[in-house]
Amino acid sequence: MRNQMLPLLALFSLALNVAFVGVWAVLVFEAPRAADRDEEGHTIWSPLHCELGVTPEQWRQLEPEVRTYHERAQTIREDLSVLRSELIELIAAENPELDAINAKHEEIRARQKQMQELVTGHLLTKKEILTSGQEQELFDMMLERTYPRPGRVIRLGEPGADNAEQ
Repeated sequence: MRNQMLPLLALFSLALNVAFVGVWAVLVFEAPRAADRDEEGHTIWSPLHCELGVTPEQWRQLEPEVRTYHERAQTIREDLSVLRSELIELIAAENPELDAINAKHEEIRARQKQMQELVTGHLLTKKEILTSGQEQELFDMMLERTYPRPGRVIRLGEPGADNAEQ
């Protein structure tokens, strides 16, 4: 019985491997949709900007800013991770020094402030390039994904307005 199962197991294993390799190949080598390419063949690789429906001209203006933003944000995230690890080590020490802990808190707050300023600058740059409809959609998405509340409707030009329909 066991000898009869070996060829079936081998065949099953081969089929699974082919399926996994096939899925991997599709994910890795799948060409971007034609709708996500401009007339020169450049790809709008950002799902957010595809969702916003940016034009090829808008993308040419946005892409360098988006790349720079991602690089700077990644650096700040990595720095924050290191600083938080250092803070944990300071707290975990046999005799924690409150002054050192407070100093590390200040370093963390400074990097968090840099991140906030980076995000604010990035959004202000986007506002200059996006249409008012795209801008409204972007901020609606940000509010919904960050602070979801049933019935919340925010309109541009009404800072902090909460026109919730109860």
